[in-house]
Parts: sequence; C-alpha cells; structure tokens
Amino acid sequence: MTKYRTLLLSTVGFNFSFLIWFSFAPFTGPIAEEFGLTVAELGILASAAIWLAPFGRILTGWLSDRFGAPVVFAIVLAYVGVFSIWSAFAASYAVFFGTRLIVATAGITFVIGIQHVSEWFAESELGTAEGVYAGIGNAGAAAGALILPRVFAAGWDGPLFSTNWRAAFFYT
Repeated sequence: MTKYRTLLLSTVGFNFSFLIWFSFAPFTGPIAEEFGLTVAELGILASAAIWLAPFGRILTGWLSDRFGAPVVFAIVLAYVGVFSIWSAFAASYAVFFGTRLIVATAGITFVIGIQHVSEWFAESELGTAEGVYAGIGNAGAAAGALILPRVFAAGWDGPLFSTNWRAAFFYT
C-alpha cells in the first residue's frame, strides 16, 4: 500500500500546486483594475508564470535526487503558500508582481512528483502511475479556473478581505 499512498499524496500535492499556480487567471480583470494595468502589463504578469519553470525544474530535479522528493516537495509547497498569502496583502504592483513570480514556481512540482513516483513503481506500472500523477495533478489548473471564481465570486466580503482575488490567494 505504500506505493499507492505515495502516488495519492504526490498527486494531491501536485494538484494543489497547480491550483495555486493557475489561481491568477480567473481574477485578471479585478487585478488589472485594482493596479491600473494595461493589457500589455497584464500579459507580462500572466506570462511570468513560466519564466522560472525551466531553471526551477532543473534545480528541483537535482534537489530531489539529493535530498529526496518529499522534503523538496514540502519546502516548495511551504514557500509557495507563504508567497501566495503575501501576494494577497500586496499594496503595490511591484510587490504583487514579485510575490506572484515566486508563487508561479509551484509549476516545478511536476518534476519532484515524477521523480518520486518513479521510485515506487515497477517499470511495468510506471506509465500508468505517472499518468495518474500528471493527469489528475494537472486537473488542479482546471480547478483553479472553475472553482476559485465561484467560491470567491465578485462581491466577496469575507472575514479578512472584501476583494475576491485577495481572498482566493490567501486561502489557497
């Protein structure tokens, strides 16, 4: 059962990472309005989600080999969570941009999980296990686009924030 528990936990972590990574897209309108962004500035902010991915994936692959995937995955989820919360409180576009750039490194978790899952499954099961990990994990992106704007709808007025996108970034 350990290999299936490992697959489950890795997949849930990856799903959550992609939920956080893609949580920006459904809220581009209110974010652009609040910070007074042009379409070009919004495009730069949106594209920043992939700027650090190539180098980050190489680095996390090496770190996962050296320190183990569970440790590296936990560290990535922790700092991504902290910076997502920080971005919810950003008062300036510069702070918001910097924090969301770091949050975008959530996409590097793909490499961590693939390496981890591959350690637990035999070659005859590896394709299926990695397919489950990647397929269900990537669904976090869809969850971010479909669920977050419904939970944190326009007109959100929660205990900490009256702005829906700030609440979404804080709570995810």
